[in-house]
Amino acid sequence: MGTVLESMAVGKPVITTVDNGNEDVIVDGENGILIKSENVEAIINAVKDLIADDLKRKTIGENAQKFIAENLFWEKNCKTLADILHEVILRSR
Repeated sequence: MGTVLESMAVGKPVITTVDNGNEDVIVDGENGILIKSENVEAIINAVKDLIADDLKRKTIGENAQKFIAENLFWEKNCKTLADILHEVILRSR
C-alpha cells in the first residue's frame, strides 16, 4: 500500500488490485484504477487506456494527489485521534 499512496501523493495515476485494502483509498476510475489481480486482460487494457488518454491520465493523477492532500496527512489524523480520545474520556465520566 505504501507505493500506491506515494504514487498518488505525487500525482501519478495508479493501477492496482482489489481485495488488499487499496479500495479504502482508490475510487475506481476517479483517483486510480482497480482491477482483479488474476485478470491479465484488465491489466493490459488499463495500461493501454492510460497511455492513450492524456486527459484521463492527468485527471486521475490530479484527483489522487488531491485525495492524499485532503485525507492522509499527520495533522488531520492526529486531530481525529484526539477528538476520539476526548469523546471516550467524556463518555467514561
